[in-house]
Amino acid sequence: GAPIRKEIGVEFAQAQRDAVAKTIYSRLFDMIVGTIGDMLGGGGGSKQAAKDQHLATVGLLDIFGFEDMMVNGFEQLFINLTNERIQHLFNSIMFERELAVYRQEGIEAAFDPGM
Repeated sequence: GAPIRKEIGVEFAQAQRDAVAKTIYSRLFDMIVGTIGDMLGGGGGSKQAAKDQHLATVGLLDIFGFEDMMVNGFEQLFINLTNERIQHLFNSIMFERELAVYRQEGIEAAFDPGM
């Protein structure tokens, strides 16, 4: 058949675009988590499967925690990982400054920034 065209307006089109993008990210994230779960023997990586079968799980924990939502999307993971990197950079700078003060005062100390 012939294509059907309908004027929907810019705001509606942007909302539809965003909805499709969020759905793609969410499904991709679910697929990645499911694949990791399968590799660990978790049968899809679902929380319920892990509880029911007492299997290995992978959890992501950041110092701020995920936002208070029923489900955290793929974009929230990127936001949290970015926040973690910023916090790590801040901590590294502050600890290095503190160690410089310690050295000036003749105090021996070490700092391993990790990551």
